[in-house]
Amino acid sequence: MFNMSKLLHAIDVAGVGDTLTASIDFTTLEYPPHEQFDAFRSMREGVEEGRLVQSNGATFPARQVVWDLGKMVFAYTRLPGDGCIYGWRHLRKPIFDHWYILLPLQSSGYNDCEEIPAGMPTLHCLERPFESQTAASGSLALYVPHDLFVAGDHMANVEFGGGLGSLLADYMLLLHRSLHEVRLTETSYIVDATRALLAACVAPSREGIAKAQSPIDRTIMERARQLIARKLLDADLTVDSLCRDLGLSRARLYRLFEADGGIHAYIRRERLLQTRKALSNQDDRRPICQIAEQWGFIDPSAFTRAFRHEFGISPRDVRSQAIRDSLRVFSETGTRLALQGQSLGNMLSLAG
Repeated sequence: MFNMSKLLHAIDVAGVGDTLTASIDFTTLEYPPHEQFDAFRSMREGVEEGRLVQSNGATFPARQVVWDLGKMVFAYTRLPGDGCIYGWRHLRKPIFDHWYILLPLQSSGYNDCEEIPAGMPTLHCLERPFESQTAASGSLALYVPHDLFVAGDHMANVEFGGGLGSLLADYMLLLHRSLHEVRLTETSYIVDATRALLAACVAPSREGIAKAQSPIDRTIMERARQLIARKLLDADLTVDSLCRDLGLSRARLYRLFEADGGIHAYIRRERLLQTRKALSNQDDRRPICQIAEQWGFIDPSAFTRAFRHEFGISPRDVRSQAIRDSLRVFSETGTRLALQGQSLGNMLSLAG
């Protein structure tokens, strides 16, 4: 296994077609229980010194997923959490001088597979002293070389608070969710947009925020989509309620969804997609009108017209197709790319 310093030295992008894929997908579950923590610590060797402060058992189930963005490195770390405390500190004789933004994560209260921020993002530099402990279930980290990001020594180990800090946290979550959909040709755009957003957070100014408008808009748009997804069944999902929850004006909300035909069209499309999903589910045997009513379509005729306009097929035909498909048996074997033998240090060494 390469150590972490080699990871920063040797970015190896594994591309499938023209889509970005993780360069490293490492899990300690490949190792015997008594070797799992040492395997995880070796993954980060050369970047930090890790230690197990408190353990809830002999195992240390952890995962490290690292993305090479060309000039930046983005890493997702899954830790055991739940009574396990992991401690780390920067090297006394650092190998790298990268700045990095760290966002701790915790499992959401209603879905253990979904993670939310456990605090605000903090800014650190690998060549500055820093020591900490965490009981969080994971973290996101964005590593940026010195030549891309200018920040004074006073910014080392500083928390991003307020609205910009919350925006930066949401942006990192957006990257985590969407990097697997990014095309290789789009990575330079992501680097430029991320750089502009970081600059705006470190030294807020009208000019800086204007330069960062694109990633800011994408983050706010993702916030809005997540909020709409959670409230699709709510009768009080209105433009006014969205503006209130997002802290946006009506004009700003309309501009964000202009490419989708407007906010009302977007919400209607999302609800129609849910009805199509239900109609395609052979376990859901409710009448079509009942499914439509659940998602806010009270008039059956109006629902059928809207459904056909959106999908080019009637709700009844979708259900019939689902029945026919259920009579055929399909088997698909998915494979997950998991490259062992690299470390975070290898990745950072090639960034910049």
